Amino acid sequence: MEGSEIKEEENEGLSEKKKIFVAGATGSTGKRIVDQLLAKGFAVKAGVRDVDKAKLTFPANNPHLQIVKADVTEGSTKLADAISNDSDAVICATGFRPSWDLLAPWKVDNFGTVNLVEACRKQNVKRFILISSILVNGAAMGQLFNPAYIFLNVFGLTLVAKLQAEQYISKIIAPTKNI
Repeated sequence: MEGSEIKEEENEGLSEKKKIFVAGATGSTGKRIVDQLLAKGFAVKAGVRDVDKAKLTFPANNPHLQIVKADVTEGSTKLADAISNDSDAVICATGFRPSWDLLAPWKVDNFGTVNLVEACRKQNVKRFILISSILVNGAAMGQLFNPAYIFLNVFGLTLVAKLQAEQYISKIIAPTKNI
């Protein structure tokens, strides 16, 4: 997990494309990430819940884009299979959809993120990038009564779920600096 940039590597004069797995690739943030990675020359494995939706979202003729089924709520084993051993990095751009299911933020933003991290560990992926949220640490920063903090926590304590996932990641990488 050293460094913040992922670059193409030169091997004996040949450029080897880095493959980046993007979880949540059909969401608004995930789609932008996929588009930017492809534009910069990376190979992308788009992890999505709905493959049919992804086929409508992304151009079908891009040889550097692979679409795979990957639902973060289904556990780390299935995610590890989706990531496989050819992914150089994983970007987590998942997020729950507002609903009346008050456990949805925990299923996606907490347990789902943890599942994704564990899948990375199973596949020996060393780079994990989490797209989180503003004010995730709002309570500790004295923002407990900030209207934005309150709003973002209305549906199932979303920011609390995200914060706990971040704390989990920090705890497991602290000793080794790797996932």
